[in-house]
Amino acid sequence: MLPHGPTTEPQEFGANLFHARLEPRMGQELFLREVVPIGPLVHAALHSRALARLLDASPALDELGVMHHFLTLAERRTGTSLTFDRIVLDLPATGHAIALAELPNTILRIAPHGPIADRLRRGQALLHDPLQTGAIVVTIPEPLALREAADLAAGLEHAHVPVAAFLVNRAPVSEEDSEAKSTLAEVFGDAEILGRRTLEERLVAAARIDDLRATVAPTPVLLASDAFGGATAAVAAVKQALGIRPESRP
Repeated sequence: MLPHGPTTEPQEFGANLFHARLEPRMGQELFLREVVPIGPLVHAALHSRALARLLDASPALDELGVMHHFLTLAERRTGTSLTFDRIVLDLPATGHAIALAELPNTILRIAPHGPIADRLRRGQALLHDPLQTGAIVVTIPEPLALREAADLAAGLEHAHVPVAAFLVNRAPVSEEDSEAKSTLAEVFGDAEILGRRTLEERLVAAARIDDLRATVAPTPVLLASDAFGGATAAVAAVKQALGIRPESRP
């Protein structure tokens, strides 16, 4: 577990596992340092109130900053090799995620030349390549959430970002999986949790997931428990992420 919140510079908190927070201002500064040779002036300018107000007034500049911060980390090298061989980008809510995905296409139509355009083309090459990038749309088996997930996938595909899979969280846990139930009880005690659903609720959720599979085929739809190798393994992964030892209680 991280002793403090994530920072803009990746921190290692496991074997070959790093965590960082993407921020618009950091990306803007990194970009300006690429095109303006005097780094201290860039830092001072970005921390002036007047320029900060100007940058904050345009949402597109915030998204550009986040995009550049991400691409800088994706392209970072240690010697001749990429520093990070796999990056998981946790995107914001649907509208912001689509805006970020569409940003390179939108700006390149308006301004096809210059340093920003060159940077965005490098980003496009990464984001549009299905061999390098795959979006996983996370949802829960509720009608509104499933519709939003389908809309998000359509928006990403329209922006030419390949959708690799859907991941359904809070999917029903089989009553017959006694090992998973005992593991859940070990973590959560007697609390009412999703997973201890009535038979009717589980059947309704399963039908909704089947409808999603039919709607988005051939894109695979995974259940969170399956993705972790089974319900018991999923709960064990949650325990590890929370730093819960087997003998402890939350």
